[in-house]
Amino acid sequence: MLGGAGCTALVADLASEPSLREVAAGLATENEQVDLLVNCGGQYLRGFLDDTPAADLDTQYELTVRAPYVLTQLLLPSLRRRPSDIVFVGSTAPPAAGLGAFVAMQAAQAALVRSLRAELSTDDIRVLSVFPGRTATPRQQQIFAMEGRPDSYRPELLLQPEDVAAATLDALSLPRRAEVTEVWLRPAEATY
Repeated sequence: MLGGAGCTALVADLASEPSLREVAAGLATENEQVDLLVNCGGQYLRGFLDDTPAADLDTQYELTVRAPYVLTQLLLPSLRRRPSDIVFVGSTAPPAAGLGAFVAMQAAQAALVRSLRAELSTDDIRVLSVFPGRTATPRQQQIFAMEGRPDSYRPELLLQPEDVAAATLDALSLPRRAEVTEVWLRPAEATY
């Protein structure tokens, strides 16, 4: 609960369903109450359809769609016990050459979230999608390198992780009578 007494962060291998089940079971045995679940994992792989192995698509599916699906499903009984929130962090990356698998999985996650929101609308569980643009992280620095422009990486022009966190917390801090369904953020310098 926002502003509550504490928070438990657990680590799991998102590519391993047994690991996800272990985390969920651990919460159940500790009598922990889950009232906020943040699904923020994934993989960024580039490649053109004609030469990218299907395994790259599978990896992105597993981390971007399947893992949050399974983890959310496992934690729904706890989330339903009292007013709760579920957050999914996606990407603002547009469809582009070499990004087909990545943006397809982002679209799949967005569709999953919209369906989940409709399913949970009467359970007092709010579902929020957060779509940050380029954010100053080590991953973004790697993306600039993959794009062939490592010298163009200027973190001071990008969103900062704390910007994304603040926007998310602002949305979740609203009274329960209000639900923000999507938050889109981008660096203020739109051409960057």
